[in-house]
Amino acid sequence: MFADIPTLFMVIIAAGSTLAIAIGIVAWGRDRNLLLWAGALALHSVAYILYSQRGQISDTASIVVANMALSSSFALFAEGVLRFQHRPVPRVWVWGPVVVVTVSFYLLLHDMATRVALGSILYALQSLIVVIALAQRRRTTAGRGQYLLIVGGVLITLTFAVRTLGLIGGRIDTSFTAANTLQTATFLLAVVCLMLMGFGLVIMTMERAQTQAERASRFEQIRSQSLELLASDASLPRILEALVRGLEEFNLNALCSILLLDQNGQHLTHGAAPSLPDFYNKAVDGVAIGKGVGSCGTAAFTGERAIASDIANHPDWADFRALAARAQLASCWSQPIRAASGAVLGTFAVYHRVASTPSQADIYL
Repeated sequence: MFADIPTLFMVIIAAGSTLAIAIGIVAWGRDRNLLLWAGALALHSVAYILYSQRGQISDTASIVVANMALSSSFALFAEGVLRFQHRPVPRVWVWGPVVVVTVSFYLLLHDMATRVALGSILYALQSLIVVIALAQRRRTTAGRGQYLLIVGGVLITLTFAVRTLGLIGGRIDTSFTAANTLQTATFLLAVVCLMLMGFGLVIMTMERAQTQAERASRFEQIRSQSLELLASDASLPRILEALVRGLEEFNLNALCSILLLDQNGQHLTHGAAPSLPDFYNKAVDGVAIGKGVGSCGTAAFTGERAIASDIANHPDWADFRALAARAQLASCWSQPIRAASGAVLGTFAVYHRVASTPSQADIYL
């Protein structure tokens, strides 16, 4: 089944522009990531507007500028996803293809077959970057909106991959507006992917906002419960255990521990660690503080946060590596607890069963 390509262009332009405007209005002054994605959708529409003017405007505009806009839309999508995940943006990988597309398409202005094949390869790689970024953080990203994005990205990647193979094998017409099965499928999928990604972006952002609101509410409950225990003159062990259990419920992958400095300020004693094995708690109860004495001993001695993202290979854990392995603990982040005067009273530690580095949210917690 063939479809009229100019008509499909009009549908793509209308869908992309409508989504860009709608998302831009929602995001204005509220969410920078959504603004990036609105910009990506707008550039996508600009690219197809220029494509639709092929033969009526200069080839430089309808080919070079159009493909630069399309490549830039992929780059903005990728940058928005990485920023949403609070990850550094590798500029070379994200924006490098835009430079390659712009330069190569200008140099290949009169070599359509090579130009279209190269563009298909680069666009497939750009969409793959988005898919990989989403897949890597799928377990730590709340909700299902991300899966709409992943499906859309996979469809785009596969479409361009099939298109590339067809072009290389000489089995399809290289003319951009040729009415053949692959061209029709490519542009129909473009519409479907636009809708998937547009809705996915909005849903993913809403789901994050909802999760953050729920976390803030739960955090306030933990705080209130702790203050109530303090006001009721509950014992210190009871208060500390309630605090630790509350924080563990707040972060289901964390095993928390509070150790207290003894009166001499030289040794750490057990405060609360309900999820750690008894043999581990007994082994660290009474340990002398010092630099290189695990994460908690180091934090109490230096008065600074001590992070061991991988206990098995961290020098501070050399004397406790076997103990940690027996307890199945792979990482430990320890924060000194200070009195109003600034004196260290003990340590609050977060353990994980897999090697991990704390995010800004973890440090805030």
